[in-house]
Amino acid sequence: MEQFFIKINKNIYCKYTLLRTCYLYLDNYYIYLDEDEHSWIVQIKSKDNVKPDNTAVEDEFKNRLIYEDYRESLIEKTKNIKEMIVARALYGAEDTSGNIDNALNNDKQDYNQLEEELDRVKDDPYGIAVPWEEKYKNKQQ
Repeated sequence: MEQFFIKINKNIYCKYTLLRTCYLYLDNYYIYLDEDEHSWIVQIKSKDNVKPDNTAVEDEFKNRLIYEDYRESLIEKTKNIKEMIVARALYGAEDTSGNIDNALNNDKQDYNQLEEELDRVKDDPYGIAVPWEEKYKNKQQ
């Protein structure tokens, strides 16, 4: 199996970005990480016996590293906006009056109105709720 090494500058890329990038290559390659004082050292080995184009894989890896770093910076920049959206969504879900008793009383009134309406429907002056068989039982005989 062919293997090669890529050195990544620690001053430019954080470990989290490196791990995210390595994760994307785990299906096709064995990835081993090491470090020295100034660099992350990535060892890449092909999982199959096909000899990969080292230059192409290295170039793809470095491009993906830039992409993941940019993504991480966007996540960090928009963090406050996301938190604000979630806070507003949660704030809108709570009782704005601060009085749960009022909300419960309103629900109880709505329930009572619904019960009264159901009682009126039970009267069924037009015989709509009567099953067909009962309604026309006498006519069949």
